Amino acid sequence: MTQQPEIGKALNWSAIDTVVQFVASFIVMIVLARMLAPEDFGLMAMLALFVTVAGIFVDSGFSQALIQRQKITSVDESTLFFFTIAIGTIISILLCMTAPWIAGFYEQPLLEMLTYWMALNLWINTFSTIHSTLLTKKLDFKTTTKVGTVAAIISGVLAVVMALQGWGVWSLVGQVLSATIVRVILFWWLHSWRPTMEFSFDALRSLFSFGGFLLWTGLLNAIYLNLYGLLIGKFHSAQDAGFYVQASRIQKLPANLLGNTVGRVVFPVFSTLADDKDRLVRGMRRALVALMFINFPIMLGMMYAAEPLILLLLGGKWLPMVPVFQALIVVGLLFPLQMLNINALKSLGKSVLIARIQIIKLLVAISLLLFTSPYGILMVAYGQVIATIFAFFVNTHCSKMLLNYGWKEQLRDIAPYFFIAIVLMLLCWGCTIVFDLPDQVRLVLVVLFGISYVLSCKLAKLSAFNDIFNIIRRK
Repeated sequence: MTQQPEIGKALNWSAIDTVVQFVASFIVMIVLARMLAPEDFGLMAMLALFVTVAGIFVDSGFSQALIQRQKITSVDESTLFFFTIAIGTIISILLCMTAPWIAGFYEQPLLEMLTYWMALNLWINTFSTIHSTLLTKKLDFKTTTKVGTVAAIISGVLAVVMALQGWGVWSLVGQVLSATIVRVILFWWLHSWRPTMEFSFDALRSLFSFGGFLLWTGLLNAIYLNLYGLLIGKFHSAQDAGFYVQASRIQKLPANLLGNTVGRVVFPVFSTLADDKDRLVRGMRRALVALMFINFPIMLGMMYAAEPLILLLLGGKWLPMVPVFQALIVVGLLFPLQMLNINALKSLGKSVLIARIQIIKLLVAISLLLFTSPYGILMVAYGQVIATIFAFFVNTHCSKMLLNYGWKEQLRDIAPYFFIAIVLMLLCWGCTIVFDLPDQVRLVLVVLFGISYVLSCKLAKLSAFNDIFNIIRRK
């Protein structure tokens, strides 16, 4: 069983990795958003569905199967390595073959060449998949931190230089491709694992019994997340697609920062607790409360100060996305809940159940997306909010059946934090309306809102404040 010091060390390095890459990518995103047009980001959003689906087929759920399985052999590892490269080659070729069709679908000729380069990126990435998976299984986030940091810095600098030289959307392609090449090189340099000349169809079938269902789960989830860019780009314009994808990306930043820090650790840790459901629920509860303690004030603060925040970070040309951004904040509010519930189900080996509920959630989300797409991107955002709320109740229903920890119990645990955050946010909004506060004052008020929230949680003696404060004090 994973020992407590190992989990703490893994969380530390996972946090460092996530924060460093978050800061690097955030700075680069701001710089590029000011230098490039919304249409450039929209073109990449149009490709996102095809590239993401191709990547999921390459992985085929085997990475998570390797993490979930407690005992693996060198035969398992080498088999997956060679299989990943082989299937990656096939999928990359197929993606190239669809490039003319993709360009014709959107009536954007530039997408054909962009697709070729993204297919190359997909193929190169297959050479480091097993290294990354094995490091995650061992909770070795120190190595992944080194790799991710160097890759983020080099790719970010290259993208900014290309943008300065007038490369436009190719700056974004250069960022993605260079990051992948650097990661592959560093994983092979820093991680000692090497494949042996072994391949077993029995090992492949055994892992696919779990990973196969996660393949379809991941596929459905990817379609759900990236279908927005596809349909907005088709029904509207590349500019609208750029506004939507950038609004979605910014609202995801805090949630992804928290989710990636904890999410990469909780799945392997939860997997070790799968036979002890009481301990698993206790772990879920502590992780959930800690995440939402941090997530609530950040997301609600961003909702309140959306307009001055976008103006400060991205510039006036991005202001049309403010209403969409504010609507999508609700999606970010619920993200930690979604992540923890799905990881708990995966740790229990319930890949078939996950696939089934993903189908249900996807059908609802697609129905809402198709219904709202003709009415503009703001209506699409409202549809995504409804789909996210529905997904939360579906996920927690399964947690209730398997762990007796459903939506009522989870909402009860986080209710005090939400109540404090929402009351303080409404006070800020009231002051803004009554006194007609300028943008600079609203940004200052957000900081005061955060401080007041932390002090209120301390005065209320809420458990998450004490847990996080104790961790910080020890460190």
